[in-house]
Amino acid sequence: MSKSIAICLVEDESRLLRLLETLLAREKDFEVVGAYACPKEALERVRWSEVRVLLADLDLPGISGVEVIRTACASNPDLLAMAYTVCENRQTVYAAIQAGAFGYVLKDSPVAEIRAAIYDLLEGGSPMSPSIARMVLRDFQTIRNDHVLSEGLSDREVEILRLIARGLLYKEVADELGISTHTVHTFLKRIYSKLHVHNRRAAVRVARKVGLLG
Repeated sequence: MSKSIAICLVEDESRLLRLLETLLAREKDFEVVGAYACPKEALERVRWSEVRVLLADLDLPGISGVEVIRTACASNPDLLAMAYTVCENRQTVYAAIQAGAFGYVLKDSPVAEIRAAIYDLLEGGSPMSPSIARMVLRDFQTIRNDHVLSEGLSDREVEILRLIARGLLYKEVADELGISTHTVHTFLKRIYSKLHVHNRRAAVRVARKVGLLG
């Protein structure tokens, strides 16, 4: 690489921030143009148009790392943001990705892995710690499987599910649709079979997950 890669660090733990700054600055291809413990200060002082890579913790004081990523990426669409955090919960992972992060590396990762992740970003990759990648793939597989299951439902079955989700009793569903209670039970048995569930609560949960209930 002929030109140094401008990197900005946002990490509220001062010791770790300085360690990262020192280690990354040793790379001949990297130039650490900013290292901030305060996210507000980072957003106010950094010229994001001049930054190529952002490495941000997510659990920051005052302004979350997700918001830092979102704001920085809005200022520079070419910015490559990567979360560097201890957070492994789904909500945080997906919030960071939706905000613009192209990578997600956990803090217990060795420095060599962080360095490799940055190079991966620059080469068009989306580096993730193994446990995060596994979680994302499992979630995708679950959503895909539920979607395939739901595609087999008829319009009438979806209609019945929507009424059940509203809390209507079987007789009320029958009255609403002008059919018998027995017919409602028959439809529900088919729905349970197609969704591989055993009760109305599980059926509603799957229907909600795949967007059938609006």
